[in-house]
Amino acid sequence: MEGVIREGTAFSFPVAGKIENIKCDKFFLYTIERKTRKHNEPFARLALEAEEGQLLLFQEKERGGEGDEILAPELPFEQYGIVLKAFRKDYMRIRKIAYCEDCTDDELLILLRLLEEYRYLAGDKRPYYEMAPEFFEWANRQLEKVGKKERQ
Repeated sequence: MEGVIREGTAFSFPVAGKIENIKCDKFFLYTIERKTRKHNEPFARLALEAEEGQLLLFQEKERGGEGDEILAPELPFEQYGIVLKAFRKDYMRIRKIAYCEDCTDDELLILLRLLEEYRYLAGDKRPYYEMAPEFFEWANRQLEKVGKKERQ
């Protein structure tokens, strides 16, 4: 990724995606303005094959204007660190079972927690949905099944 990642460029949190039925970790790249700490609209997307880390996709897009920014949550540093540590653990667990037919009750709890961690860490989830809609659609289907079981 040399030449692509420059000073002031950041990776998003990963999302467990799929490209042509290959599981991958999807990210987007965005810039952070050093003085204002403003997070700008993503300018590129990339996907790495989940097991080997091979680059499956690198796609640049037109950069957003100055007014377009990703809203970052306002978390105290200590709390951010705790949530980030939990996110990393939960992400790896969900990544292994992503796109399965039916999650166990324990897996559903982890999935719910992971979705909440995205909210805490990422603030605006819109770029994450746009990057990997298949993951969020799968997650919603899994969570809908819980509601149907409870109604039966």
